[in-house]
Amino acid sequence: MFRNYLKTAFRNLGKNKLYSGINIIGLTAGLAACLLIGVFINHELSYDKFNSNADRIVRVTMEYSNAGTINQTATTGTKVGPQFKRTFPAVEEYARTFISHGIIKYGDKIFDEQRILFADDPFFKIFSFKLIVGDASTALNAPNKIVMTRSMAKNILVTKRH
Repeated sequence: MFRNYLKTAFRNLGKNKLYSGINIIGLTAGLAACLLIGVFINHELSYDKFNSNADRIVRVTMEYSNAGTINQTATTGTKVGPQFKRTFPAVEEYARTFISHGIIKYGDKIFDEQRILFADDPFFKIFSFKLIVGDASTALNAPNKIVMTRSMAKNILVTKRH
């Protein structure tokens, strides 16, 4: 029975080649678009899910206009976090972050790091990164404190020994 249906379908495809081609291309494009949209939505919904408070974390962006063009950036002024906490009771904590380069001195060695994330003290209250050594509650509670990735620590220790 199924074999007869297939034969009939292929005969009709052969008789109406242009019509069949347009339908197959349209179906293929529609399925590809649906799959891409699904992959995109899955990626967006899974972003930063390793944080225990992922459903309560939001990112503030700034929108500005320059010569008639509207731009968006994840950078805001330094007063946004404190003002949000004063204005909106739902804001429990805020952490301002800024990526830049910087100089790190360890012993007599100096390292020029190209990607350093500067952050406020509540950073580890908001994000649930696991620290190998140290206490997350006091890691950033004073100026000139640093938290390093494992690879950065290995790089500094290996360079220090040589």
